[in-house]
Amino acid sequence: GFIVWIFSINYLKGDPKRWYFLTLLPLLMASLITFVSSNNIILLISALFISNLLLSALLSYRWNWIQARNSGKITLLYLGLSTLVLSIALYFLSTEAGTVNIYKINQKNISSFIPALIAISALAQSAIFPFHKWLMSSLNAPTPASAIMHAGLINAGGFLIMRFYKIFSQHEDIMMGLFIFGAIASVISMLFMLLQTNIKSRLAASTSSQMAFMLLQCGLGLYSAALTHLCWHSFFKSYLFLSAGSAVKTKKTSQPKLRIINFILSIAIACVSVITFSLGKREFISFTDTRLVLSIVAFITAIQMSIDALVEQPHKNFLKVLLVTPALFGIYGFSISIIEHYFISVPIAIGPVHLFFGAIFFLTWLAQKTLVVKNDFITWIYVKCVNYSHPYPSTITSFRQDYKI
Repeated sequence: GFIVWIFSINYLKGDPKRWYFLTLLPLLMASLITFVSSNNIILLISALFISNLLLSALLSYRWNWIQARNSGKITLLYLGLSTLVLSIALYFLSTEAGTVNIYKINQKNISSFIPALIAISALAQSAIFPFHKWLMSSLNAPTPASAIMHAGLINAGGFLIMRFYKIFSQHEDIMMGLFIFGAIASVISMLFMLLQTNIKSRLAASTSSQMAFMLLQCGLGLYSAALTHLCWHSFFKSYLFLSAGSAVKTKKTSQPKLRIINFILSIAIACVSVITFSLGKREFISFTDTRLVLSIVAFITAIQMSIDALVEQPHKNFLKVLLVTPALFGIYGFSISIIEHYFISVPIAIGPVHLFFGAIFFLTWLAQKTLVVKNDFITWIYVKCVNYSHPYPSTITSFRQDYKI
């Protein structure tokens, strides 16, 4: 947050409302820190409510720009409804548990409808499909506001589930629902990302997909992995937004064709990467519980990273990629093991549903890398995805004269 604030000082130089923005930003960071450190549900919901108000104010801080003002209003509507649902859930939670202390609440047996309400609130708060529209409509915000939103408040939904993880772990049906919904939403948002035509829209759709994947990890009982994902995603996505202006210089005009040799080499590198990932976590690859799904996703990600790095001159880059990619996955696995010292995981026994969606993940990725099929059904899916991924029309600036400071 401090880095984003420093970036904003130069980014907004000459803006007449610069100090208004620079005042709201640290207030948002303070309310977020209060939210994540609170052990009292009243303080937690209050801090989240204030954070949502401040974010809406940042998004619409150019109030004379009608489309930016509409972005703030839509964000406030979605996040306000999310906070309302969460307030109802926490009211029933405190009543049933007989306390507002979160630590004590997590020791109680709680009815299943309460974590279900918290999950619904988390979906809207983290812009997970079908609540992604507010995030796709928030791109009128100044780049620093987008950076702090994607690095901070957007993670609040996943944090809520992890904050009450013992309550969720009591109900297998809720956990399975988180996993299935997270898997479906992640794939859909990934398709949305592939269809975007500008860098900020792609980053927003990517964030929605990553939040859905974090939901999937929670549904697997891998809370430490979900928290690690949250931290790394925050740093990386904030960096991508702050450097989005340089994307124009590096934009590629065509997608390189996937070559068989690259694919085979990438699979070999991915196999090594999964091994180093497991070694980093200081455990063997598990085939009996839901950690297997995480290994499958690591395998897919390693293939993708390797293919991208081997696009040109694979015979020259192979050794470099072979050394760097497994090392990165080892570091990532090690970061999960560090967090597990403070935040426990509760892996679930692997079942047919987990394996089915793990296969869906792999086949979806493989299809988008290798298949070029044109028929009516594919065209229908394409049109639906384009329409559902578009921001609200009231937030789109169609004419230059509509833009006002």
